[in-house]
Amino acid sequence: MPATMMVPATLRRMASLARRAVSYVPLRDLAVRLQAGLYTVTAQDYAVAVREWVRGRMRLTGEREEMLKSPERMIDEINAWGWTYGDCDDASTLTAALLASVGFRVRFRAIGIRSTEPEHVVAEVMIGGVWYPLDSTAPVEVLTGQSSVTAEV
Repeated sequence: MPATMMVPATLRRMASLARRAVSYVPLRDLAVRLQAGLYTVTAQDYAVAVREWVRGRMRLTGEREEMLKSPERMIDEINAWGWTYGDCDDASTLTAALLASVGFRVRFRAIGIRSTEPEHVVAEVMIGGVWYPLDSTAPVEVLTGQSSVTAEV
């Protein structure tokens, strides 16, 4: 299968996992607790709080082949161990599921498509009619003119 077909398929699978997870009670309860813990509750504050919460609990690992973890599994691991593991697509899927569970529009952006998989994936959130990247694996939001493709949750 050509790379141009595999990347959208991966993003669609991530979107499906995030959509399914919004009804998972432990995930939804966490999303509500994160919102309640903020001093101010603007959409931007909440999105950043979710990104930082995921970033603080994700141990990044590499993969020989693409394997997607469900947000439900990652929440269960975090509840059991205090952390979970995965790569950028896993962190993005968890971030998107948390945001979608409280009503945000979210999507995924695959960046730097050079082979059958993207070099990087981030979640994006719609706030005030604008899509904002939320990279739960890197300290700075960087989308620098590389080829990219998106899929909405």
